[in-house]
Amino acid sequence: MQEILNSIELSITRQLSEKANSSTISLALGEPDLPLNEDQKNLMIKLLEENITTYSPTDGLKILKDSLNSLYQHQFHKPELHSVVTTGTQQALFMGIGAGSNPGDHILCVTPHYPSYEAIFKIYGLIPHFVRRGMDGKLPVPEMLQVIQNHPIKLLLLNSPNNPTGSVDGRAEIDNLYAGMAGKDITVFSDEVYFGFGPDDFYSPFHYKNTVLIRGISKTYGLTGFRLAWLVTEDSHLSYRFINYQQNIYTCPNTLVQLFVNHLLKDDMGRMQALKSTWYRGREIVLSFCQQYGIVHFPLDGSFYACLSLKDTAFANRAYDFAMHLLQTENILVVPGKAFGTDDSFFRINCLVPQERLTLALKRIAAVLGLG
Repeated sequence: MQEILNSIELSITRQLSEKANSSTISLALGEPDLPLNEDQKNLMIKLLEENITTYSPTDGLKILKDSLNSLYQHQFHKPELHSVVTTGTQQALFMGIGAGSNPGDHILCVTPHYPSYEAIFKIYGLIPHFVRRGMDGKLPVPEMLQVIQNHPIKLLLLNSPNNPTGSVDGRAEIDNLYAGMAGKDITVFSDEVYFGFGPDDFYSPFHYKNTVLIRGISKTYGLTGFRLAWLVTEDSHLSYRFINYQQNIYTCPNTLVQLFVNHLLKDDMGRMQALKSTWYRGREIVLSFCQQYGIVHFPLDGSFYACLSLKDTAFANRAYDFAMHLLQTENILVVPGKAFGTDDSFFRINCLVPQERLTLALKRIAAVLGLG
C-alpha cells in the first residue's frame, strides 16, 4: 500500500489551489455559495438543544435510512432497498467500489472523469478501461459496449450529472447501454453527487437492477462541510459488505447531521431551488460568453461546471500552461483538462461563483486568450 500511495500524485486541482491566495478569483473548487438561512440555523440549534450527541449505528440512523429507502422505493418502483449512510460521496465511492470488487477486476469508466476515480482503481488493484466522451456530451454507448464485449468487465462507474463536463446522460443512452449489457454480470455504480443540477426529467441508471445509487448533500443541498452521503442497493449481500467495510473505517456518520438531513429530505427549506436558480444564472453568463467569442464547449446540461475548449487559441492543447499563466498574471484559478484523465484541450470553471466575480473572471480570460 505504501508504494501505491507514493505513486499517486496530489491532484492538479489541489496543486493549483495551493498556489492561490485570499484575493484569487477561484473558478476551480466545486463548492456552492449558499450559507444556512435563519430557519436552517434554528433547526440545527434545536437539535443541539436536544443533546443529540451520541453514536449512531455504523450504517446510519434508522430514521434516516427508512426515509431514504421509502423515497427511492417510491421513485424507482423497487420493493426492497438497503441504504448505508456515509461521510460524503467520496467515501461512499471508495468504500462501495472496494466492497464490490476484487483485485484484478476490470472496471469501465467514461473520461473526462473525477480525478479520484483513478486513485481508487489503483488502490484496489483494478484494471481500468476508459472510453472518451466527445464534445457533444453524449454517453459513448457503442464504444462502451465494445469494451464490455472484448474484456471481462465486472464493474461500471457512471457519473451523471457529470463532473467535469456538465453533461447529463439521457434516458435513451442509458436504456441502450443496459440493453447491451443484458446477461452480463456487471455491477454499476451511479455517482449522482450532482443530482438536482440538471433537467427536470433527469433519468437515473438506478431504474435498472445491479446498480448502486450514490447521492449526498454536499452539492445537492450546498452543504459541503456537513459530510454526509449514502449508497443504496437492492442487494442485501452487497449492503452487508458495505457495512462490514464501514465498521472497520470509522464508528459512525455524524448523528446531528443525519437528523438535519432527514428533515431536508422532507422539506429542504428552499435550498435546492436556490442553488439551481443560481446555477441557471451563472450558466447563462457562461453560455453568452461562449457564444460571443465562438468558444466550443461541452453541453452545460448539469452539475454546475462548464468545460471550455482552447481550440484555435495560443494555448490549444496546453490547458495546464493556460491555467498557470492565468493564475500568475490575472490571479484567476481554473482547472486544466489533464486533471480529469484526458487530454489538455479544455479547462473547467465553476458557474456557481458570485456573478460579479464570474463576469470579471471571464472578461480577463477573454483578454488573456486574445479574444474580441
